[in-house]
Amino acid sequence: MVLRRDRDHTAAPGLAREVDEPTIRAVEAQTIGEEPYGEPAIVEQLLASRSAFGRAGNARYFVAASDYIEAVGPTYWNRERI
Repeated sequence: MVLRRDRDHTAAPGLAREVDEPTIRAVEAQTIGEEPYGEPAIVEQLLASRSAFGRAGNARYFVAASDYIEAVGPTYWNRERI
């Protein structure tokens, strides 16, 4: 994501938090499962590929919550490792 304009408001502190891989997998599985292509086999295939990238790039995972609903946030990789 790229910030292309000034922010229209300030985010509430604590909106996002860093999580471990099992937590991000659960949130992503829920999110992907809601898509039209979200069949269990496809969800597992997508999560497995993301996990492989995560291991290769020493990933850090983040989720954000609003009204107690967690959503997938950015994943950061170490570019020297990919």
